[in-house]
Amino acid sequence: MKNILALLRPERAHAWAKQTHLDITENALALIESEKKQKLIALTKPYKDKILKGSTDPDREGDIDKGPGTHYYSSASPKGKAFGKTEGYYPNRLGNVAKSARTMLEDNYTCAVNLYKNGREAEGLYYLGRAIHFLEDMSNPAHTASMKFEDKATNPHKAFEKHAVNIAKRYTAQQFDKRLIKTFSGDSFENAANKLSETANKFAPSITGLDPKAFEEAVKNMVPVAVQNVVALINRFCDDCAKDNANYLIDGMSCHIRCEGTGLILTQETKGVILDKLDPKREKPQKMTLILADSGTFAIRVPDGQFLSGNLKNLDTVLGEAQGEQFRFTALGKNRFRISPEVTRYEKVLACTKSGGLVLTELDPKDKNQVWIINK
Repeated sequence: MKNILALLRPERAHAWAKQTHLDITENALALIESEKKQKLIALTKPYKDKILKGSTDPDREGDIDKGPGTHYYSSASPKGKAFGKTEGYYPNRLGNVAKSARTMLEDNYTCAVNLYKNGREAEGLYYLGRAIHFLEDMSNPAHTASMKFEDKATNPHKAFEKHAVNIAKRYTAQQFDKRLIKTFSGDSFENAANKLSETANKFAPSITGLDPKAFEEAVKNMVPVAVQNVVALINRFCDDCAKDNANYLIDGMSCHIRCEGTGLILTQETKGVILDKLDPKREKPQKMTLILADSGTFAIRVPDGQFLSGNLKNLDTVLGEAQGEQFRFTALGKNRFRISPEVTRYEKVLACTKSGGLVLTELDPKDKNQVWIINK
């Protein structure tokens, strides 16, 4: 019975404590003000409360992105042994590509851009706050070294976090590192996420010894770095939302959803959806309509008005103001997205099998059959 209870006991998934997340985010917004970054001030100031709420919500019980071992992006072990990457992605604490702090940064960031570009600014800034949360998690040495949290005083993860929450507010960045603008540029977060994780991980070996001086040194160095990275992320968001060619989707848009690996198109048949070759004569119902929700996710409406279900095997008829199954479309650049349904807690992605079927599977960034091109 003891072992069963141990398995059922909930495990904390968050890195920095709630107050530390708030301190880092507030210091980033203050740095924007002190450096008189007018575009960023205009973007963030009206929605400061939304951003701050977003920066802590992923650690709340019941949140869709809360889960044991997932708020990690581990570049090396506590002893400094480097972990391997999968197509540029470091693993979470469980050794998996997803969900991780990086994949959830990407997910929530795309939701934020989708919302903002569709005129839902308040919701967009809330989801930017959520993306900020995962960026901040990658600045915590314990969460770059797969250090498991255990509720005992001798656990390095717990001890470091407890120490950090009392001193983080003392430290902030005195100025913005402009080099980070280039680090955060482009379609991918690979460069930014990997550099941040690797920088934080340098302090991982020292905090395992439970030395308060080592804790202070890690906080003194990493909190200012986190603050600067948050400003860089906000700057990128501002730039992306000013572009017409950024990676976002429009509410109500009619589009083909095409698998990059096979070229097959999502196509409606009598009882559900299959993958088929593009029909240039438009005799097959292949244009899907995307319906945006306040979460920055989309329901996929098939040509006859029904919605694609989360299990992909059938269609749902939705009445009134109810919405169909929600899917995250995470931008990968050049109209390319990975797609994950809420029914899996956004843990699995839509993929095309070798035989041309539809399946939900674990994320493999190398697999082009998990990448979907959205064409109007």
